[in-house]
Amino acid sequence: MSKRDMEPDPLWQAEAEAAAGLAGPTSLAELVGFTVDTHRPLVLCPGHERALPAHTIADLEGRHVGRRVLLAWPAGEDTPVVMGVLRTAPAPLLPADPGHVELDADGQRLVVTAQRELVLRCGRASLLLRADGLVELRGESITSHASAANRVRGGSVQLN
Repeated sequence: MSKRDMEPDPLWQAEAEAAAGLAGPTSLAELVGFTVDTHRPLVLCPGHERALPAHTIADLEGRHVGRRVLLAWPAGEDTPVVMGVLRTAPAPLLPADPGHVELDADGQRLVVTAQRELVLRCGRASLLLRADGLVELRGESITSHASAANRVRGGSVQLN
């Protein structure tokens, strides 16, 4: 973590202080571990050579070690309070260039377009759509239900 990453953004810091109603300043630090005896968080603060034990109101776990945390410094106290862990950007749901994805704002329709083929898979069941028009449905057992007519149409229909 670079020194620049440890410096708080002044606007964000002011908003955080106002939201928390704190009397003291806030700062960013790195969570570097926990004390062995009391399991208090250890934070590495800008301007300090050694990690400091801190209080916390956030649920901190081993997976948070190495992450940036927001500290509050209550007026008159030497021990910081960990207010929370800064979130990292979530991993994208799709690759950077998946082709084209369209989502309707009302949530009623989802259109996914792929250049060559699109596969939906769950366990041993799959649906394959290819650009040449082939549609392949595979599964251990396939059931088709219709409350009205259930039609099978094609240039030719082959059973078994």
